Amino acid sequence: MEDNYTIRVATNKDLKDIMKIEFSCFKLEICEKEEVFLERIEIFNDGFYVVEKNDTVVGYISTEIWEYEEKIDSKWFDLGHSISQLHNPNGTELYISSMGLLPNYRGKGLGKEIFLKSTDLIVNKYNNIKSQILIVSEKWDSARKIYKQNNYIELMKIENFFKYKNNYKENGIVMRKHCI
Repeated sequence: MEDNYTIRVATNKDLKDIMKIEFSCFKLEICEKEEVFLERIEIFNDGFYVVEKNDTVVGYISTEIWEYEEKIDSKWFDLGHSISQLHNPNGTELYISSMGLLPNYRGKGLGKEIFLKSTDLIVNKYNNIKSQILIVSEKWDSARKIYKQNNYIELMKIENFFKYKNNYKENGIVMRKHCI
């Protein structure tokens, strides 16, 4: 990584920083709870990375390994779901469950670099992975642009997936990339 950035596996000691990033990235209604991140770190530590600059955690990415299914169930993507429900270290699909970057570090290409480097690390370690899947709000244009530029295709729309105050909702777009 450039300019004093390092990427490393997260530990439960990083939870405070991860939550700070989570709350800076997402509206409260769609933020994951600390217990969800703790479970993800404990169950699939190899799939949870933090990014540091000068010993300060500035970003994170969390993943799970699922069995590839052609037919997708929208419930798999529920916010706050337990990783233990679908995670299978011998599975063939990497699910990118969450990613965040502190506001001062956005717009510089770091998010894309974190995303690509961390998913590459996981796919190279777990060579059974044949595809990657994620869900993104249809309103998050920057994120969708990164995914499309990296060969993710839109598979389906989940109506009203992201629910906010005042009955405001956004559709979720499920995207998948097949690994070569």
